[in-house]
Amino acid sequence: LSLDFMGYKWLFTGDAPIAIEQKIIAAHPDLDCDILKLGHHGSDTSSCLAFLKTITPDVAIISVGAKNSYGHPSPSVLTRLQSLGITIRRTDLEGTITYRKMKGT
Repeated sequence: LSLDFMGYKWLFTGDAPIAIEQKIIAAHPDLDCDILKLGHHGSDTSSCLAFLKTITPDVAIISVGAKNSYGHPSPSVLTRLQSLGITIRRTDLEGTITYRKMKGT
């Protein structure tokens, strides 16, 4: 799901695996976003380097439970995001993540 909202381009990938990410960028090579809701809770089955380089998010939001038994988010995904200079926001560290548009901004 992609949408323009509050002056940002948002992309929500659900649990799309890398194979689907590759199909998305093949079909939409100009796809771009400001804010990415990271796929599959930051698992290494999503968020491949080619996908991230194509969509160029400024911020990645990871919806993940604290101390989950799956070990999400994956350290390799976090490293990948950091290497690209993408700001990481995590619900296990911040709680509910919200964005608001303030008057005049």
